[in-house]
Amino acid sequence: MDQNVVPNEARPGENSGLRETTANPVEYGATHAVNVNEQAANSGSPQIKDSELSYGASHVINLFLPVTVCMAFVVFTMNTVDFYNKNDGRHLLYTPFVKDTDDIGEIALMSLGNALVMLCVVVVMTVLLIILYKYRCYKIIHGWLIMSSFLLLFLFSAIYVQEVLKAFNITLSNITVLFLLANYGILGMMCIHWKGPLRLQQAYLITMSALMALVFIKYLPEWTVWCVLFIISVWDLVAVLSPKGPLRYLVETAQERNEPIFPALIYSSGMLYPYTLFTMVSAVNEVPKTNEDPNPNEGQSSNEGLNPNGGVKLGLGDFIFYSVLLGKASSYFDWNTTLACYIAILIGLCFTLLLLAVFKRALPALPISIFFGLIFYFCTRWIITPFVTERKLSNQKSLAKKKYFDLNEFIKKVDVSYVTGKNMNKNITVTATYIDSGINENTRATIIGMGGSPGSHNDFKYMKEICEKRNIRLLCINWPGSEFVEGGIEDSYTNPERNSFATAFLDKLNVKHCNRLILMGHSRGCENALQLAAILSKEKWPIFGTVLLNSPGLESHKGVRTRIGVINSAAYLVKLNNPIMNMILHPLLNFFYNNMVGLRVPNGAVAAAAILPLTTFYFDRQTEYIEKIIKDTEIKAFYGYGAKDFLIEEHISENLAKAFRGAEHYVIHNKNDAAKALEQARHHLINGKRFVTANFTQEGHFLQKSYPEFAIELLDAMITSDELKSTN
Repeated sequence: MDQNVVPNEARPGENSGLRETTANPVEYGATHAVNVNEQAANSGSPQIKDSELSYGASHVINLFLPVTVCMAFVVFTMNTVDFYNKNDGRHLLYTPFVKDTDDIGEIALMSLGNALVMLCVVVVMTVLLIILYKYRCYKIIHGWLIMSSFLLLFLFSAIYVQEVLKAFNITLSNITVLFLLANYGILGMMCIHWKGPLRLQQAYLITMSALMALVFIKYLPEWTVWCVLFIISVWDLVAVLSPKGPLRYLVETAQERNEPIFPALIYSSGMLYPYTLFTMVSAVNEVPKTNEDPNPNEGQSSNEGLNPNGGVKLGLGDFIFYSVLLGKASSYFDWNTTLACYIAILIGLCFTLLLLAVFKRALPALPISIFFGLIFYFCTRWIITPFVTERKLSNQKSLAKKKYFDLNEFIKKVDVSYVTGKNMNKNITVTATYIDSGINENTRATIIGMGGSPGSHNDFKYMKEICEKRNIRLLCINWPGSEFVEGGIEDSYTNPERNSFATAFLDKLNVKHCNRLILMGHSRGCENALQLAAILSKEKWPIFGTVLLNSPGLESHKGVRTRIGVINSAAYLVKLNNPIMNMILHPLLNFFYNNMVGLRVPNGAVAAAAILPLTTFYFDRQTEYIEKIIKDTEIKAFYGYGAKDFLIEEHISENLAKAFRGAEHYVIHNKNDAAKALEQARHHLINGKRFVTANFTQEGHFLQKSYPEFAIELLDAMITSDELKSTN
């Protein structure tokens, strides 16, 4: 008989109909339905033929994918559902040592004691399972498995759903929840213990493993988790590799009977402890019919023709304890540590695969990955993270002293009521957060800073010190929906709505009665600064200057044009403001801004608020306001842009510069050019010139950071011009 093919004779208790439709059943259990061959029996240990070790990158990826999904499920839950992060004083029955103490030695002893108690439970359950298997008590084992699955699919799932609904403030009727849970649980029982699509069965097994991991994280004492991970990994090593190890005994028993180790048994062991191994399985392309009695594998989910080439199989116990390690690491909200542990686990899996190919025998999957994970965890958390944090704080303090003040230290709040809505007939009130450097008797003018999208008062942090030296007041607006303003996200993203908010905000602060006002915008805020300059000037506000830095231009630029589909789709979903949708959408938008667009946002909610104004640019309608400024006011303006702006093409910026007819235009290649241009531009502005534009050929999208002195010096020239005019 070919050693790589399942024997055609009947297996004890196997269902003939299932055999007829099942070529090669698979599950994420501790092992596949592995054929017991004479070669392994002769060697005294489970061996794998060279021909069976024909796996490549696809097998590794197929192994990493379910592991990653399971761990991601746990990490996501730990960071969104507080229930699993809070210690409510309840612990597992087999962790009796839970005294609240600060003594390190006592904590270590209690953690070790709890881990040893858990190990004893594992050993007892293992021995019991092996005895049942040895004496063919398959019905008892199946009953055990069914009861375990029932608890996970119904009780633990119900607790999880309840806490998720609480965390996301979602209200569902009890009848709806019971109906959904009943369908979920019954379908899971069918897929795992009877028949069902393989992928659905695997999804259930991964979900159950994640729920079990969350239970361990929730109810194991703090330091007991790490001791359990270490001791269980050592036990896994002994159970698989030692001559009298329980897993070896199980395999040898199966060899004597010439029958497979059925996945349900390994799955059950995985739920109790990592009774796992790596193994390669050969293809089973066809299995003849049989009318023999059922075997232990009865109820295995099937999928005809699936996995014809075999592959590496990983036990559910590994899923659980990998997820416990990563979930516990993420509970401290240190993403450096979490990422380090994830990488360590994958490295351990790769290394175990390498050893599998070298030694050609079943290997435990936990020890290397868990040992690497523990080393990476403690090194990152205790050494790398403190070092990185210290360096970051040091750099921030250095920058604060040398380049800018941290404007967050000057935050103020005020309630603002303004008109919004599609027809501008809806009144809402938000708590606006802003920065005000203060006003005194020597204040020459007030600059109103309007940031981009995303953006905040910190867009102008490099200018505060420069303004103070020239007795210029800096007052920075934060738009509704930004990091610093709660509420108003879906009501304040069009230009009329943003202008309404800004006007109400400035009116609330009585800015209208200042001696001179200059409206300064960066990026998306430039449209509002330009429009308000024209609108408020007509309403007799003392607007005498405006500064536009990296304005979007008069036509759709690449920052919007190349992503218009993504932006419009995301904006539609954001406006739905659905809690469940936001749970998925916000992390994606956070990744989109920080990694694809290249603009920093602190979280997904800010990213969601920032996406909406990108759908309401005026672009060429801006010329209407430029013409009003030229013809109807005496406002002076400076427009600066970077030729290497990664969002806005140079020719688009040039067209906007040309719209300021009669402007003095400068092309600046370096600091020397900037100094010469600044001297000439100041002279022109002081002597009556109204408009100055500048192309900074080596700069990008953040001129307020790279050339803050240039912009403020030109503002100072505008103020000087107005002072001279008043004197005369």
